[in-house]
Amino acid sequence: MKRLLCFFLFGMVSGSIAMSQVNDTMIDSLVARKSIKEKVSLKLSTFNSSEWFEVAGSNGSPGTELRPNGAVVNRFGFNYRFLSLGYKFLISSLPPNSDDDEKGETKSNGLHFAVSPGQWATDFSWDKTKGYYLHNTDDFDLTWSEGDPYIQIPDLESQIFRLRVGRVLNPEYSINAVALQTEQQLKSQGSLLPGLRLTYYSVDNKTPLGGTVNSSQKSNQFEGIFSLGYIYTLVLGKGFYTSVDLRPGMGFLNSQLLTRFANSDDIESSENHLVTGFDTDLQIGFDRPGFFAGLKGSYDHYEHNQGNTQAARITNERFRFEFFFGIRIKAPEKLKQRMDAAESELIKQMIKRKQKRAQQGKG
Repeated sequence: MKRLLCFFLFGMVSGSIAMSQVNDTMIDSLVARKSIKEKVSLKLSTFNSSEWFEVAGSNGSPGTELRPNGAVVNRFGFNYRFLSLGYKFLISSLPPNSDDDEKGETKSNGLHFAVSPGQWATDFSWDKTKGYYLHNTDDFDLTWSEGDPYIQIPDLESQIFRLRVGRVLNPEYSINAVALQTEQQLKSQGSLLPGLRLTYYSVDNKTPLGGTVNSSQKSNQFEGIFSLGYIYTLVLGKGFYTSVDLRPGMGFLNSQLLTRFANSDDIESSENHLVTGFDTDLQIGFDRPGFFAGLKGSYDHYEHNQGNTQAARITNERFRFEFFFGIRIKAPEKLKQRMDAAESELIKQMIKRKQKRAQQGKG
């Protein structure tokens, strides 16, 4: 599954870069958006890493809600034209993350890469998190009260590979003004936004078997979601703007579960599910030529049946608040020259391929 994601990512990136110069030329002729070609955006984001896993109970039994102990996570981004590179990191010593006695220690980091030329928006991310706690401990320990340590699973590790591809249908709408801050939205605009999201999850309880630990589990999941939503940016004036989107979606989920036992053979199972849900974002920002900042709230909610029964539902949620700010500085001349040269060469190759196909069609 990871190879499939990498292959798909390579194809999308190659095609997107090949179209970038055409799209940038087109953007220069538009009136509602402006490309910032001469400057690099340096962006620092602070957000809550609230990607948790919830399994609903059945037949009256309580479900489980697993969360990481990472109240504040940071990401530094380097954005230039239609490209973005980012690194996510968690500082466990910060006061919001330092309640290890109560919730256990969490370690988390990740990488982010985006290619968004013209009307396209493509990004790939990898996140790794180790150390979770059972948020609904009181359902399993009736003596538990607020302030007591939660049930902790320090060896529970998750890795998430996510690829998202979308296209705004209105050429006057700038997705980069909202996401990368490498463009500016000059006039209020909205657009339909069809998109595809591919996600590979790996959740593995690496607690050693033996003693009081009789079993552990590892789950691998591959999810594909197609969404059709709408995004709108309202330009308020004097550098202020607000943006909102809603993207209902539907897709499939393949789940593979490995259950390991200390004193018997392992058990493997595989299931396919229909997944439904939605994503939504609300962002308020301030944007000037040399400085930008903003607040963003995001909520994703997708669910499917557990097994072949309607009695239990499994929910996957991501709820995040983000504060970001950054500066724009002049792009290094060598970087600018290399980007110009790469774009020129790619567009030449694209034109040659089109001419060759046209000649073959005439033949």
